[in-house]
Amino acid sequence: MKISKDVKIGATSSIFGGHPDRYVTGGYKDAKPLEYRLEMFTKVQDLKGVDLGGGYDVNINNAAEVKVLFKKFGLTPAAITADIYGDRMFFLGSVCSPDGEVRKVAWERVKDAIDSAVVIDCKLVNLWFGQDGYDYPFQVDYLDSFKRLVEFLKSAADYNPEIDIAIEYKALEPRKRLFMSTAAVALTIIKEADRPNLGIILDNGHAWNAGENISEMVAFLKLFGDRLKYIHINDNYKLWDDDMAVGSIHLVETLEFLFWLERTGYDGFYTLDIDASREDALSFTRENVAMLKKLRGVLERLNESELESIFKRNDSVESLRIIRETLIK
Repeated sequence: MKISKDVKIGATSSIFGGHPDRYVTGGYKDAKPLEYRLEMFTKVQDLKGVDLGGGYDVNINNAAEVKVLFKKFGLTPAAITADIYGDRMFFLGSVCSPDGEVRKVAWERVKDAIDSAVVIDCKLVNLWFGQDGYDYPFQVDYLDSFKRLVEFLKSAADYNPEIDIAIEYKALEPRKRLFMSTAAVALTIIKEADRPNLGIILDNGHAWNAGENISEMVAFLKLFGDRLKYIHINDNYKLWDDDMAVGSIHLVETLEFLFWLERTGYDGFYTLDIDASREDALSFTRENVAMLKKLRGVLERLNESELESIFKRNDSVESLRIIRETLIK
């Protein structure tokens, strides 16, 4: 299989951060300023894109300074995630909060992320509705919540049509159930909002948590509107969003994921969303980049015409042979 050689690899800025969790809230490591973290990116060969946190990494007040830092280190801002989840005020939701004042704050946070993206020449804003969901039966009005999401996405997309607005769906956490839970739900809401700059972020860990086949979702999002804007890549045990090393647990599924990204012409960043709370972040990131590149290189050993024949026959035995002969030499 012929693969594109100019693949863009990125990572979340938090990889070189403090790594707090709900048990060690102060972080397993010392928090580091953005300039330090960007400098660490330059120590990893082929790592060029940075996924930024809106508010704490970049906001409209410091965006000009952040742009200077990107130029200094020769990096590219891959995405900005609007902070509509990490504040106590969002405990009952951001866009879907029953409190109108909270919804106004959420809107201001998203506008700030979009405005900041313009300043630093970032083309994509990530909306992760981590607090927009519910915990118990009879807690929320589902109809009202979905209507609010649709209207909010229309407003976000219309605010600056030159910036892509991408939804990072997830089944749960921090709420017990999230509204933007699966690729199908997110795509349905996006289609209802009906704006060309709306799309989806596929985090393979989130997809596994939702019981999805990640490769199937790549094809699904390609066929029904070509809405895949961006990916996060990691691994987990399919029970929680562990953000583990690429291919460390589900090697074959990760390889198929990369195959379908290539086959459907995905040309965005391959962004590492990985956690190095207990590892040396620099060596860990280097290893993940190396593994991602190695797995993409493995794709070159696949015979596409042979695979097409297997697909037409649904031949599982031959598919197992292909996997064995491709991975084990």
